[in-house]
Amino acid sequence: MLRVSIVMPAFNESNRITRVVREALKSRYSPEVLVVDDGSTDGTAEAARAAGAKVYRHNCNRGKGAAVRSGVKHSKGEVLLFLDADLENITAAKIDSLVKPVVSDEADFVKAGFRLARGRVTEIAVKPLLRLLNRDLGLSQPISGQFCARREFMETAQYSDGWGVDIELIIEAAESGQRIAEVDLGELKHKKQPLAGKALMSQVVMKKILQRHGLLAGRFKLVAFDLDETLVGERTIDAVAFEWGFLPELKKWRDEFEAGKITENRLNERIAREFRGRTRRDVEAVLEKVPLRSRAFELVRELKKRNYAVAMITMAFDPIARFYAEKLGITRAVSRRLAKKGRTYTGRVKTPFSHGKHGMDKGRALESIAASFGTSAKRAVYVGNGASDAAAMKASGLGVAITPSAPEAEAAAQEKIDSLSELLLVL
Repeated sequence: MLRVSIVMPAFNESNRITRVVREALKSRYSPEVLVVDDGSTDGTAEAARAAGAKVYRHNCNRGKGAAVRSGVKHSKGEVLLFLDADLENITAAKIDSLVKPVVSDEADFVKAGFRLARGRVTEIAVKPLLRLLNRDLGLSQPISGQFCARREFMETAQYSDGWGVDIELIIEAAESGQRIAEVDLGELKHKKQPLAGKALMSQVVMKKILQRHGLLAGRFKLVAFDLDETLVGERTIDAVAFEWGFLPELKKWRDEFEAGKITENRLNERIAREFRGRTRRDVEAVLEKVPLRSRAFELVRELKKRNYAVAMITMAFDPIARFYAEKLGITRAVSRRLAKKGRTYTGRVKTPFSHGKHGMDKGRALESIAASFGTSAKRAVYVGNGASDAAAMKASGLGVAITPSAPEAEAAAQEKIDSLSELLLVL
């Protein structure tokens, strides 16, 4: 008999996971039960382990698709059953009914069909769209998180890290010729979700369906980010000034700039002098203490997976820009350049695309970097939050302000987001 692994992606389900694990362990297929804890903070991993499951843990919340991928990688079975961790009335018998068609070679991919105790998102939005595009795919619950598949399919399937993985997999299964079956489990109860969450999930799922069918063509080719208070949650130069002891002077210089007593170029010349005699390693020693904004790394990786070019345009000095660009795998960045003599900085700075109040014209910088990728600024997305970002937002095809700190950025942006993860919803 083929070995069976039951994989449960879980995020903050400590109150429900115990029952689901125990029912899974009762299966007549003697399965391996693996819980992938996707960065929970409520003791989900401990509860799952105490119930008898193996546990693989993500250090941060990476998304359901990423949890599914980890489950495939760290499980051992030839047949893989995926279950939601919040099921309130799952039983071993229902679990076995999902596994049986694959183990007995009656099907390659099995979805759970069931009646929902509540919720209409699937009936109203998802099923009509999927039926329109896949007339032969007559599933009652196409976005169900309960499905069983063969390992060889899951190891080669292409899907994203976040929401929408369930619909992506069923479409890929259909397109790759998998024998698809649906097993009716009767009524299946999940944890209640707020209406806003259901609406957001519906939007993501429908976008996935359209993308998989080529109906959402890539309008944008490039996503360019500011650094400070965008990819990083603070001003990086403030951290450097604090560590090197010139923070009071920096605040004084900024006050003079805001009062119109000095230009931004003059402000940056003063800051650059503080780098005199310092090395790149001196700078990086400070930046090691300044983390990326939550989900920044995962976002850049996902954008690349979706074939976007990714760039950085920042007022920061080049050793700072280079440090974070390398950390994120961004190969092209525009920044102020510090002059060097040997390995040490001289205290002199050069600003590319120098123009106007903010020293650098980020709109021109975006046009240049877009051209280097063989596209135009109008096919680029620009993400920032400050006054200096307004020019790039206006030059781009889509300006996005993340927690904007300046009215100029708020006015120039076409979209506003509160976290980096939300960017994927507006692309």
